[in-house]
Amino acid sequence: MPPMKASPPLLLALVFLVAPLAHGDPISDLAARAAQGDAAAQMELAERYFKGEGVRTDMEEALNWYSKAAEQGNGDAQMKLGGIYIAGKVVRKNSAEAAKWFMLAADGGNAAAQCQMGRMHMAGAGVAKDDVEAYKWASLAAAQNDKTAKTVLAVLVKRMKPDEIALGQNQSRDYQELKKAEKTLGLPPEDPPVTVEPLPLIAPE
Repeated sequence: MPPMKASPPLLLALVFLVAPLAHGDPISDLAARAAQGDAAAQMELAERYFKGEGVRTDMEEALNWYSKAAEQGNGDAQMKLGGIYIAGKVVRKNSAEAAKWFMLAADGGNAAAQCQMGRMHMAGAGVAKDDVEAYKWASLAAAQNDKTAKTVLAVLVKRMKPDEIALGQNQSRDYQELKKAEKTLGLPPEDPPVTVEPLPLIAPE
């Protein structure tokens, strides 16, 4: 007796039934890796909840996973949190909390975060108003070809005294040398100081 042949429609149906079992649910797999502490997975899961990609939009869940990734040193997550707190659309606007996350990203070498710290010190938003410190961070970002940072430096130069500019340049150079030394010695980076001020604070435009 010849073997029975499955019809094409039946074969197609079997493929669709078996495929999910073979590959698993992408969101479930992502959530599992995030729960196990995978920072990249936490960042991706946060983005999905933030944008509503493959899951329902859920800002609380997005903020939760951004925070977990940021606490593990994920620079993208730190930048995202800083942006969320400074915008005040998902959570209450808090420039000091924004500065905390921008500072961590800046200390990790993120040029956009370094530029943002320059802007925040220039405006006194979330951190002490300090043109020398602003110059230091903007200079570090400009060295990485951040165009906004170059504009910030141009504004600062117009209102700073020559000795203040020289001090900012020295601080920028000292910071770069410190980071080079840390890499050479294999030392973990120190936690950067964060100035926390009470609300309300004016964030830079």
